[in-house]
Amino acid sequence: MQIDYELENFLKDLKVLIVEDDEVAQKYLVEIASDLVKEVFSASNGEEGLKIFKENIPDIVVSDINMPILNGLDMAVEIKNVDENIPVIIVTALNEIELLQQAIEIGVDRYLSKPVDPEKLIFAISKCASMIYSNKIKLQKRDIMLQEAVISSKNEILQDIAHHWRNPLNVIALISDNLQDKYPKESYDEYFLRVKEASKKIDNMVHNLSKTIDYYARDFALNGQRVNFLLHESIQKTLFISTEYFKESNISTELNIDENIKIFGYKNAYNLIVYQIIKNAYEAIVKHKKDGLIKINGWQEDNFIYLRVCDNGGGIEDEIAKKIFEPYFSTKGPHSGNGIGLFMAKKLIEQTSESKIEWKNKEDGVCFKIKYNIIK
Repeated sequence: MQIDYELENFLKDLKVLIVEDDEVAQKYLVEIASDLVKEVFSASNGEEGLKIFKENIPDIVVSDINMPILNGLDMAVEIKNVDENIPVIIVTALNEIELLQQAIEIGVDRYLSKPVDPEKLIFAISKCASMIYSNKIKLQKRDIMLQEAVISSKNEILQDIAHHWRNPLNVIALISDNLQDKYPKESYDEYFLRVKEASKKIDNMVHNLSKTIDYYARDFALNGQRVNFLLHESIQKTLFISTEYFKESNISTELNIDENIKIFGYKNAYNLIVYQIIKNAYEAIVKHKKDGLIKINGWQEDNFIYLRVCDNGGGIEDEIAKKIFEPYFSTKGPHSGNGIGLFMAKKLIEQTSESKIEWKNKEDGVCFKIKYNIIK
């Protein structure tokens, strides 16, 4: 069988597990596989095979069905429970049709008839390797898109911070001009009191500006650390970043979260997710040119912490409903965003906590709900 150069090189990095109770057949299969891949493990029954699998995590498993202690199908079930993406090739006799049907139901990837033709075994292993390679490329592309999405989200937050800074800086400039204009038209004592009052205002504004940067540095920079954090406090900080936008667009917020709810997880990733959902609500409201309301509720139920963000921005239309979590999908036009915010939110919540985001239209808008798994 001809194997292309790229796949041949990829095969040389793979590990294969052969599980066969017949010593002669096992040696035969190991010899064929050894010419293809980096390393071959072997076992004489399903129990031994499962032990070797858990210790070495091979990329492909080739197994007989009928074996002592633990048969090949029961072993395949256990392997798929560990990693459903591991390809399993079953070797079967022609009189084992019923067992073959079970293998299909379990999710076995390929099967070979006894006696095994070496060309067919090479073909089966190569096909499984090709599937692994394709999945690897897809995951790499998804990882790149996720990284782009995180960077894009952080850029949006920085734009919000810049906007948040603009008005206070303008006010500070006006206060400074005002102080210079009036002196020396008033008495020294009057001027001193006015300077003192102005200094307090400036100090408060500078404190808020500094707080905005601190929030960004501490609460939105992905650092890979799991920590305990209060949900209510985290949402308040996320809302603070977008305060100026909300004021300008006449959007109000209602926060109803138990202040004692605590999450152990990737705090900064969670904040980025919530930020994107809130930003999505803001953009929907602005698009519909109406006074806006964003309601945020948080509660704990069984092994999950829920956060629901609802807006009155008109909801999601049926024709785009299936696309909202796709990368690069946007309804804002070519010059108003890249369409990876909700994609990032969905992927981050799935990857960092095995949790999920759900959404549902309501009468005048849409609700997004984060279902956070506190066990993971």
